[in-house]
Amino acid sequence: LGVGFAVFLAWRKMPLIVVIVAAAVVTALLRLAGIH
Repeated sequence: LGVGFAVFLAWRKMPLIVVIVAAAVVTALLRLAGIH
């Protein structure tokens, strides 16, 4: 899901660093949600 979100941002022509940071944040949030 995080990868799909990153691909979506890249498709929207977002800067690469923004795509990487956003993907990392989404992945971290999903992991936290999975633990709780």
